[in-house]
Amino acid sequence: MRRTRFLPALAVLCLLSCNENLIVTPGSEAYGEVMINLKSDEKVEIVSVRSGGVADLPDEGDFWIELVNSSNVKFRREKYSELDGKRIGMNSGEYTLMAKHGDSLGVGFDKPFYMAKQQFTVEPQKLMTVNAVAKLANVKL
Repeated sequence: MRRTRFLPALAVLCLLSCNENLIVTPGSEAYGEVMINLKSDEKVEIVSVRSGGVADLPDEGDFWIELVNSSNVKFRREKYSELDGKRIGMNSGEYTLMAKHGDSLGVGFDKPFYMAKQQFTVEPQKLMTVNAVAKLANVKL
């Protein structure tokens, strides 16, 4: 009888311990913090569209931010407006920041896709700022 009550608790404990937790407890030696600074490329403020109109570069707050570790595991995805000015606690190591706006598979002058990609290293017990510049990414000459 005791074993049957113990098994559900053991299963929950196993699931929790098997969960890949990428954030280390603040204050530990392997913990660092990052702040993201996203800007748009000033050279591409206005995009001419085939219909004769213009499409303004989207606001930085509307970009989706993805943080990917060196094992290519995406562990955070949020709008930049939610991350702007906030400290993000992370394990020390190599990472890639990707900022995206629009449809990467979209085709045509009226479907611009903007992207920023920046590699960075989180150092233990340090706060660093990651600067990224978003540029028009679905361009063919």
